[in-house]
Amino acid sequence: MTRVVLDDVWKAFNGTPVLAGVTLGIEEGETLVIIGRSGTGKSVTLKHIIGLMAPDRGRVHVFGRDIATLSRRELLAMRLKIGYLFQGGALLNWLTVAENVALPLREHRHELQDGEIARIVREKLDIVEMLPARDKYPSEISGGMQKRAGLARAIVMDPSIILYDEPTSGLDPVMSGAINQLVRRTQQVTGATQLVVTHDMASAYAIADRIAMLYEGRIIAAGTPAEIRECADPVVAQFIRGDPSGPITNGEGPRALPGEENDNAHAA
Repeated sequence: MTRVVLDDVWKAFNGTPVLAGVTLGIEEGETLVIIGRSGTGKSVTLKHIIGLMAPDRGRVHVFGRDIATLSRRELLAMRLKIGYLFQGGALLNWLTVAENVALPLREHRHELQDGEIARIVREKLDIVEMLPARDKYPSEISGGMQKRAGLARAIVMDPSIILYDEPTSGLDPVMSGAINQLVRRTQQVTGATQLVVTHDMASAYAIADRIAMLYEGRIIAAGTPAEIRECADPVVAQFIRGDPSGPITNGEGPRALPGEENDNAHAA
């Protein structure tokens, strides 16, 4: 079953196209990784899937429903089935790790008693190996631990889909490897469909069932990690090798696009 479908999705900001006909499907239970340079529309794609942005043209279907046709209540219900891990973890500094993880439950599961909330929080923190840090504040833990706590919060509502925005960004290679293992383990434990956006090829190879490359607003290649490694497209080849010269750069530096900022303001 296809969980997410982007059908010819277009999006522009101030006349500058960011997505230019993105077409992509994500199957139930798979981990799909979208790769591409910083500022190429990867985070914008995530925001379309969760309904934080609407396409100028094209359609986004999630759980078989066209997001554009959903009422406000239906959109909220859909979002409760989707977990979102922000780049920086997006923890509230004045709350402990456990209190941060409990936030969605307290906001949306009013029928739960404190003891049941505490049990669920412990269960999710155990999955991400953060139970010993449950009483610490974000300022007292490392960036990698903050991302683990953010993932615990993302899965606390038992979502069917988990979206990851640059999960290894800003981490050293050792911590990046630990986060990659955690992403795979989370899929194995929860069975969730996962979509990860990253420019980190080591991470993409470590966690992906399939990889798709976003370039100039379009998906230019998609396949298994092995297929992407052997892809003959010169743009894909330059990107995955990290070559400084080639068709991507042509002597130009990276171009930042609107909507690609690290947007932690949407953390609930």
